[in-house]
Amino acid sequence: MPESEAHAKVNQDLYPELAAIGGLPGAIRAALSKRMPFDVPVHPGDGRFTTAKIHSDRGIISVLLGAEKRLFYISVSTETHSWTSGSTTSLESAMEMISAWLNGASLSDLATRFPFMSYDPLAEAYEKGDPVETQWDLLLNEDIYASLRPLLWAVRANQSLRRRFPYISHGRLRLARDPLVRSLDEVWVTPLSSGAYRIETPRDPSSAAEYGTISDAVNAMDDCIRW
Repeated sequence: MPESEAHAKVNQDLYPELAAIGGLPGAIRAALSKRMPFDVPVHPGDGRFTTAKIHSDRGIISVLLGAEKRLFYISVSTETHSWTSGSTTSLESAMEMISAWLNGASLSDLATRFPFMSYDPLAEAYEKGDPVETQWDLLLNEDIYASLRPLLWAVRANQSLRRRFPYISHGRLRLARDPLVRSLDEVWVTPLSSGAYRIETPRDPSSAAEYGTISDAVNAMDDCIRW
């Protein structure tokens, strides 16, 4: 269900404390002003009463109200990955969690203090500063990518290519130089129905070429990143 449609169906009687202050953004703004030593801009989302967003240097914090039962859904994410997410029935707990995150709490500390929040191995790897190896492991163990495993293993075996951040989108294996800016200096490999592999780089679409074997494709990718 689209967010805007879900917002329209929220039972506002479940959130009496929000009605008096004009909705979720106002309630969050008031709560954080008592907890934070600096002003935290809080913006309404698609539903002015039912959603709120906080843009911070630790990602975008989104809060959404449950429609049929009292819940505050919280997620923290960036353009490239999710940090953490969860839900609680307590506005107080939600505000304490957001304050802790804005004040620099680690993922493990956050999950310990607020058991309703969770995070995945990739988020933890991003926090440690090196998500590349974890992302390779995740892709290789995903059943939905089983048909791509021979290609994934071959690319990972190349010492230059394995240092790139891998992800799969629109049927392509994409290798990004920077895991925080995935579109930066990418090289793509697309398995074709013929059994060949098309290698291309967004910076030079005219250089796209097809190769008949995985080995040749890997060598071509290696050449691309050295170019």
